Amino acid sequence: VIANPVELLRFEASLRDLTQEIRSRRVALEKETSDVSSFWNDARYRKFVKEQETLMLQIQVFERMSERYSDFLRRKAAALDEINRR
Repeated sequence: VIANPVELLRFEASLRDLTQEIRSRRVALEKETSDVSSFWNDARYRKFVKEQETLMLQIQVFERMSERYSDFLRRKAAALDEINRR
């Protein structure tokens, strides 16, 4: 395997930060959308909410995949670092 453990960790940190930012923004948007129902609650709102829920589920899949890849990259970088120290 040809990889630089430092660069892997740098990318992993960037991926982790992005995932946390996406999660935070997703949660905030879901709350705001719920709050909007106090002054907008017609058929168009319900359609918007339904479409948004579908997209939010897809974003959650991305979040979970990113977390798994982050874990993988940390383990890979640690293993490469161990090999390089020998």
